[in-house]
Amino acid sequence: MKEENIYVRWANENDAEELLKLNDAFNGVGTTMEDVKESLELSNELIALAVIEDQAVGFACAQYFKSFCYRGLQGEITEMYITEVARRRGLARC
Repeated sequence: MKEENIYVRWANENDAEELLKLNDAFNGVGTTMEDVKESLELSNELIALAVIEDQAVGFACAQYFKSFCYRGLQGEITEMYITEVARRRGLARC
């Protein structure tokens, strides 16, 4: 069996087109390329991009915030999506 090149990395502005496609498949909201680029540039959101053989196959979004309930920053995973063909192929281990 061929070993695949599977990894997760932080998304950047060069990933806007792939993120737009993945998000449309995920929730069909209909955001624009400009929306994605602006979010990548101005938001405190962290976006991890899942990649297999140099093809973006999923993403996870997280946000961090300060709550009066805790001393330190808190984090929350807000969205997570993996294309159907990429599921059960080891991305959770990355």
